[in-house]
Amino acid sequence: SQLRPRFATLVFSFLLYTGLCVFNGLAFFCVLRAISDIPLSTPAAIAANACGWLAGFFAIGVPGGLGVREAASAAVLSAVLPVETVVAAAVLSMWLARRVRVRDARQALGGGTVRAWQRFRLPG
Repeated sequence: SQLRPRFATLVFSFLLYTGLCVFNGLAFFCVLRAISDIPLSTPAAIAANACGWLAGFFAIGVPGGLGVREAASAAVLSAVLPVETVVAAAVLSMWLARRVRVRDARQALGGGTVRAWQRFRLPG
């Protein structure tokens, strides 16, 4: 038997990834604006971040696409921003995103552990 996803599941996944891409691009834009006074459009920052993510995704030999995402984002935006600024923003936004994910995972696991303990503890 073949495993075939439903069309609605594929559309839902596509919309979730698109939303995630836009959200990550907005975060990248905010970091760029925080460290640079050079005007940049929001769609350009979102597109550059998406190109960087895609390049990192397809970098098979590089663990987690480390460095590839930053280099691709810098290459896309090098025409309008200094390369140093783009690389710094990409590294900073990646670091911030990982810190938030680790914190949220710890809170989720901690909360789940407490709930499980309260649910399954012995009376008395």
